[in-house]
Amino acid sequence: MTRVLSLNITNGGQAIHQPFLASLEDLAPDLITLQEVRRDTAAAWCAPLAAAGYQVVDTFEIARELGTPHPGPFRMDGLMIASRWAISPLDPLRAGLPWPERLLSVTADHPTGPFELHTVHVPNASTGISLFRKGQREAGRERLMKKLETFEGVHRALTQGSELPRILTGDFNTPHTESTDGRVRYWEHSCPAALRPELAARWLSAERSVIEGLGEHGLRDAFRTAHGYVASAFSWEHGSSKNRCRYDHVFASSAFDVIACDYLHEFRIDSSHHAAIVADLSGP
Repeated sequence: MTRVLSLNITNGGQAIHQPFLASLEDLAPDLITLQEVRRDTAAAWCAPLAAAGYQVVDTFEIARELGTPHPGPFRMDGLMIASRWAISPLDPLRAGLPWPERLLSVTADHPTGPFELHTVHVPNASTGISLFRKGQREAGRERLMKKLETFEGVHRALTQGSELPRILTGDFNTPHTESTDGRVRYWEHSCPAALRPELAARWLSAERSVIEGLGEHGLRDAFRTAHGYVASAFSWEHGSSKNRCRYDHVFASSAFDVIACDYLHEFRIDSSHHAAIVADLSGP
């Protein structure tokens, strides 16, 4: 069995650093993927994970090696993967993401055969909407495009170029809601009215291409595979509106059987923090 744990650690993870590490022995994940790691906190996460027997890579390390730093006010966040098995990073530029550090991909040398592991942190839309409403219309549009282009890049990366089984994890900042009959609602309705003729249809297509579209390429939503759409779940709660959304996901190729997949809310110390998602998979 392979246990995958994915968690957006929120703002570098200082607030949950010790509780997470204290729970590591009991949770016993084979693969850990973390989002919202920060440059100044990466070492504090890497060192204890390495001491616990994991091989660790992060986007800051890869950026240093490639000479592609994370510039700009919206590019503080990075990603980290820790694995019980040897891992080799894949080229972060191959997917053509606008912010390459938002997708971290490796090949894992599993005893029964290699597979790819990918983790993503899709930029939110709320920052772009806020900029647009404050009169910074072009900056707002450009920021919104980062979400669409990231989904499109993730779809390209996960549907092309490899015969290996794949696992995809991360914070996707979507969907908006899911119905018990399987209908999924996305965030294109939040697009500012002035931008809807240009962006709304593309926005819907981009989000749907990953959340539902990856299933057409053999990558299944592990939580829905385990529970169907009857089960209600959330991983993040909007502080002011109390809207609850299932933003954090694990997808797995059909080479893996989904044994279990659930959310752990013990790391949600307030409404800004995310639940972890843990998936137990057999295979590949």
